[in-house]
Amino acid sequence: MSCLKLLYTSFDFLFLTKMWFVRYARHVRDRCFVASTPLSSPSLQRTCSGGGLYLLASASAWGRLSGDVQTTSSTISFHADGVAFSAIYLQLSMSRGDVIATLSSVAASTVVLGDVNACLPWLQTQSGRPRPPKRVGALANFTRLHSFTTL
Repeated sequence: MSCLKLLYTSFDFLFLTKMWFVRYARHVRDRCFVASTPLSSPSLQRTCSGGGLYLLASASAWGRLSGDVQTTSSTISFHADGVAFSAIYLQLSMSRGDVIATLSSVAASTVVLGDVNACLPWLQTQSGRPRPPKRVGALANFTRLHSFTTL
């Protein structure tokens, strides 16, 4: 099922990870496009096809956005209907300190979604040993300190 079909039939907002940035110039002109994490360099705009985040919204959801959409190199955050949403993309190359800083930057959100690039031991849908250990520890501390539930 295409992302646009999901927006028209099931969801108001979609965060897409690892979209950085195939046909970026075309996608930013789409009426569903709200924001993306920034491209870091002009050469990356021509060559990179992994990483990054997009935020898409259905036509009816646009009017429910309040305030500005905030982006960093690894997060997108916005408010709609009184709820604070954030998406994160934790690249494999991020240090433990950068992971903690990224998680801390979205701690005030009501809902945090994303691609954390980790095998989490508390998820029954994942198999294998927890990895990478330092990232799993940072995520466990974040969810415990801020009373988030991991699904």
